Amino acid sequence: MAERFRSRNTATVLPGGYRIRRISDDWTVITSSGAAGTSGYETCHDVTMSPPYNVDHIFVCEKRRANPLRLYGYMPWILDGYEFEYEGYNPQNRSLYQYSPDITPINWEYWKTKALANLNPNAPVVDIPLFVFEFKDFPAMLRNMGDILGKRMKPDAIPGGYLAYSFGWKPLVADLLALFDIQKSISDRLSYLRRLEHGGHIKRSLGGGVVQHYIVQNGYQAEASGSNTAIIADIEILEKQKVWFTANAKLLEPLPLLLSEQRGLSQDIVLGLNVDPSTLWNMIPWSWLIDYFFNLGDVMLAYRGGLTFQCTRMCVMAESRITSTLKNVRTYRSVISEGGDLSTITKQRSVFTNPRPQLTWDPILSGTQILNLGALITSKALGKASRFGPL
Repeated sequence: MAERFRSRNTATVLPGGYRIRRISDDWTVITSSGAAGTSGYETCHDVTMSPPYNVDHIFVCEKRRANPLRLYGYMPWILDGYEFEYEGYNPQNRSLYQYSPDITPINWEYWKTKALANLNPNAPVVDIPLFVFEFKDFPAMLRNMGDILGKRMKPDAIPGGYLAYSFGWKPLVADLLALFDIQKSISDRLSYLRRLEHGGHIKRSLGGGVVQHYIVQNGYQAEASGSNTAIIADIEILEKQKVWFTANAKLLEPLPLLLSEQRGLSQDIVLGLNVDPSTLWNMIPWSWLIDYFFNLGDVMLAYRGGLTFQCTRMCVMAESRITSTLKNVRTYRSVISEGGDLSTITKQRSVFTNPRPQLTWDPILSGTQILNLGALITSKALGKASRFGPL
């Protein structure tokens, strides 16, 4: 095997320009050209190998693209009687690929650990001991719901109402729905265990989400002349990430011979009837908040005991997309603009042999998590709801 690096230009941009002219006789004082060069560029880093091409290897493919910003129209110069005449003028920093934004580096250890937790055959679908433990809050939840339905209280009058929904009703309903479909979950887990008994190849999605999203007010300004500016705009940065994995895994002990025993084993696993430290961790008040920023919950789930298994190889793939977009564009009254968006798309693969869980930071806060943190900060009832315990 040998590493190789390839690159190619995928798009070019021709320069527009502008001139500064004297209005009275159309005499050109200055001319200037815009950016010219490469607006689209791709790179690929992989390896070459001989047939049958079955050796795991790293892979990085990156596509950078600029949709050139173009300006047309007229704008006064700093001297009276002169003006800019824009003829498709394209500023360099919004027209060439090298100005496209860089993606956030992938936290491979986080996603590897999440994948190990995902393929662990001992992971429950509904953790019954945790469900029973949390059911102690149901009478208060039901009382509050009765007050709302009876119009004796408004929803926003309940202390920590959104948190009560997010950590009370929402997981309760999700567990109940899972219990309604429990027979299918048991059958699916039994099929999974049988695959692992002989060594199985697993391919699953790990999800993803928004890595960063923010707007820089008046972040872009170009072509200023005296008190006039040709274009002013906000810059919106949006980056999304999608991750999936493939792995080879095998049980290190045989399943029971009898079908009834196999099904009973699957049922115990799906319902979490074998209490594990990962269950106790979820019972601890505020452990969910730690899991927002660190992957301790995934580490404990990856190590959840029961049937012992081994993962011998794993490939984690990630696709990142980041864009820099001009928003709320304002131009001088006789200037118009088009284009100006920048983007980067990167596809990567990382390879692990005999992977092990590792404690690390969580790279993504989901929209729900952000809402929960906002509600937590603004709640007047911190520490009052028994669901969350004292600070």
